[in-house]
Amino acid sequence: MRHYARKTRSFKAGDIVFSKASDCDGLYIIDQGKVRVFKTLRVAGEEQQVELCQLGARAMFGEMAMFDEGPRSASVQAIEPTECTVIMRQIFDDQLAQIPSWMANLIRINTRRLRETNQR
Repeated sequence: MRHYARKTRSFKAGDIVFSKASDCDGLYIIDQGKVRVFKTLRVAGEEQQVELCQLGARAMFGEMAMFDEGPRSASVQAIEPTECTVIMRQIFDDQLAQIPSWMANLIRINTRRLRETNQR
């Protein structure tokens, strides 16, 4: 089994972790702190942020883009000082290769369906 160095990223309150439609740089696990997941929508000609959820310690985000290699489906912002472990693509792919291919395919199919539903 390979061993990987732990990569962490720290964010101050108000920092954008990533923006909707950006490329995937990894899956994030919150070690401490809190983030909000949101989308910016145009309503009556004005942009409005719609908060989808808030996540705290031990929560993960950014997983959809890891599974289907699509762009980020929402933006994420730290709402307090936050530290995250980042699982990079190579680590993720190496671990995904350890499960049966049918299971990895099932995860990808469900991710694609979730992304399609979110875009409606």
